[in-house]
Amino acid sequence: MDTEWDKRVVKVLLSLTRSKTEVDELGIDSDTTSQDQKYIFEFLEQMKDVEAEAKSNINKNIDKTEERLKSKINKLKFQLSQKSSLWKTYQIDDLKDKIDILEGDLEHTKLIGKDETKTKTYESKIKRVKNSIIKERRLKLRKLGSGRKWLMDENDELF
Repeated sequence: MDTEWDKRVVKVLLSLTRSKTEVDELGIDSDTTSQDQKYIFEFLEQMKDVEAEAKSNINKNIDKTEERLKSKINKLKFQLSQKSSLWKTYQIDDLKDKIDILEGDLEHTKLIGKDETKTKTYESKIKRVKNSIIKERRLKLRKLGSGRKWLMDENDELF
């Protein structure tokens, strides 16, 4: 319980497992716990959305890379078929080596994109993209105590 976030989560957990009077007896303001609860659940939902968005971005990038590699391979194969009678053997061998390298890269990108084999590189890409989205949206940079105090809603207001 080092940060304000930890304290807020504990307060919400206590308010969910205890009655309002028990929460008040613990010294926790029961009026703000429902707002804290909404805030925490919204934040966690945003984090789930960020992870889903990061996965979709990475899958799109993998698909684009596959298409780019396929088109390069097709261009080189077409060039090989056209120039095979005109070029010398070492030039043809170099072109075949380039095609083999690109085919190896294509197989590697297909392995990364498969759902069955979540490799470390795939997981690290997700983490990197997720962190960049979090920075872009400033999700973890917001200070929890900043801003004006929350107003009571109709559910919290008791007469």
